[in-house]
Amino acid sequence: MRPFITILSSFLAVFVLISCGSPSTLSQNEAPFLLYEQDAVIVSNKGEILLHSTRTQRCNPNRYPCIKVTRGGRYCEGASDGPVDILTHPEILTTRICYPGYSERGPRRVTLNWNASVQNDKQVVLFDYSTRDRRFNEPLQVQANRVSVYGKGPTLTTFVGNSEVAGNKVRLRGLTVRGDLKIHGNQNVLLFARVFGDLTIEGNNAVIGHVIVHGNLIVKGNNNVLFHTDVEGKKELWGNGYRCALTFHFEDQNGNFVLEPQEERTTPWSCP
Repeated sequence: MRPFITILSSFLAVFVLISCGSPSTLSQNEAPFLLYEQDAVIVSNKGEILLHSTRTQRCNPNRYPCIKVTRGGRYCEGASDGPVDILTHPEILTTRICYPGYSERGPRRVTLNWNASVQNDKQVVLFDYSTRDRRFNEPLQVQANRVSVYGKGPTLTTFVGNSEVAGNKVRLRGLTVRGDLKIHGNQNVLLFARVFGDLTIEGNNAVIGHVIVHGNLIVKGNNNVLFHTDVEGKKELWGNGYRCALTFHFEDQNGNFVLEPQEERTTPWSCP
């Protein structure tokens, strides 16, 4: 499970109707660490990560160029003013991932006392500043639908133990699992993440982007998208309608769980 050299570069319908200047370019290390803001829009186009604003009053030609966002599609239903990840690449369809805004459901900000479990539908979990660089010494368990777990970044939000998601339309973003991660259900999303063990996805219409898997990758379902996904172990993909881009094997030569793309990436892999 090497770190994440990935940064929002996947797929989300680029609905840039208005532009007020050049967008601010983010490094690959910055994009996952964005705060949960109503006007934050990340556009990753062929690997270049751009930060935008949707609030006119915050438009700035040098920092937050203004764009108009249409929150439609499979991964945006029900969202009105929350953050948006826009991932696009010529080899895959552009995809928008939307998160509920404060006006829709009050996000819950947790501390290290949280039991790392979500049992109720339509929950949004954010992480208090005090959790930065600290581990939740228990696995993440989600047994609910329409849940967003919005971590502070792969190196800052970490769960220890074999973790599991059982639900539909669950979004996991900006976190590390020091163990296996199993995700069961449809239309689930995993972005900017590291998995130290095996990653198993069972379901249809999943979006996996900027993910580093140090164990095996096993995906069973149809119409799943895998973008910027690095795998050290074996790869097993079952089903039809896959779309893949920038997917590679790698070898963690020094065993430090950090992916050095130039030295440790080996061969690309493709989808069926």
